[in-house]
Amino acid sequence: MVEPLPASAEPGADGLVRTTGTVLALKALSAALVGVVAIVTARQLGPSGRGALVLLYAVASFALIACGMGVNVAAKVHLVSPTSSVTTSDYLGLSTALSALQVVVCLLLAITLLPRVHVHLTPAEFLVFGALGGSMLAQYLLLELLVAHGFIAVAATVDAAGSGVQLAIVLGLVAAGTRSFIPFVSALAIANALQILLTLVVIKRVGLPIMPTYQRSHWAALLQTGLPGIVVGLAQVLTFRLDRYLIGLLLTPGAVGVYSVSATAPELIRLLPLALSQPVIHRLASGAAVPEHFRRTRLQCLAVLAAIVVLGAVLAPFAVRELFGPAYRGAVTPLRVLLLAEFGIAIFYLDGGALTAVDRVRSAATAATVALVLVVVGDLILIPRYGILGAAWASVAAYSTMGVTAHVLLRRHQSARRASS
Repeated sequence: MVEPLPASAEPGADGLVRTTGTVLALKALSAALVGVVAIVTARQLGPSGRGALVLLYAVASFALIACGMGVNVAAKVHLVSPTSSVTTSDYLGLSTALSALQVVVCLLLAITLLPRVHVHLTPAEFLVFGALGGSMLAQYLLLELLVAHGFIAVAATVDAAGSGVQLAIVLGLVAAGTRSFIPFVSALAIANALQILLTLVVIKRVGLPIMPTYQRSHWAALLQTGLPGIVVGLAQVLTFRLDRYLIGLLLTPGAVGVYSVSATAPELIRLLPLALSQPVIHRLASGAAVPEHFRRTRLQCLAVLAAIVVLGAVLAPFAVRELFGPAYRGAVTPLRVLLLAEFGIAIFYLDGGALTAVDRVRSAATAATVALVLVVVGDLILIPRYGILGAAWASVAAYSTMGVTAHVLLRRHQSARRASS
């Protein structure tokens, strides 16, 4: 068990800054590799093909959170708690069952949702999509297992390696002159499968078991803790990804392709608060710290984020033109708008993560749900009138509200804790 910090301790003094820096560098590498994949596929497939690929990934992401049932959130509580009897093997057993469920759900969602956004698959292509969905959840839950045990940098290293494999396979398809998006879906599924094998090797090497077990009471404990986490995760991924589906529904896959380029840079920027939040959550969940310990670090993160946002807004026209090509020039203005949303996301990652770590998952779910409602309402009102720019402004409103709500709820929890002590 990690020893608690004294009330006056600074996070950097016991390795938080070093851990965050390492994780940030690895996540930046992974994001850069994924970014190259996005650039290559955008150029190779064009806006419509890229849009179809993004829509498939968005649908699989919706299923991932629902089928994951929040057990990754529960793992961060149970696997480090000295009072919990839930084991790593219990988590692996439940993860295996949920990954199989993910395949089925992805197939059902593909049949019902994809035709509505003008994406039509053959029976064989549906199976490829199911494999993508199942492999996405399996590799995600395995990485979250490492994070739950505090092997955060190790998990980030494995993730970067998986992104490298993904890029290598995609480049092979490009070299072969592939112009259909389905082979690229297969490439993502194959890369996920290879990453699953690598992650299992790493899990064993760090001394954790890799054999799953079935223990009804332990699975129930994970699910009971994790169920509110479904709301957090599902609302979060829907808030971040539903705009793509609504754009496809209300506009065209080509518009989705352009909008996905707008969202690429902001998604890279949020790596900073995400990297910081992971070691913070682990320390809070293990009892080594309380939220007040990270006040100054949080402000420093937001200050650095502000500088990156300004730089991103200045470089946006050049980056879009040179990296993606003239077909995506309509992405520049929405990209600049979406940069503003990163402040709300950063606050949610830090304060919403802190709520989860101190077993206030329902509070984090409240913040995420509020954002989901706002993004749906905003998209339905603004997309028909303003196109993808309307979607960007709806995201700014939703993400900002999500962050502010999480911050207010965390402050209330801190005040209640101090009053009761």
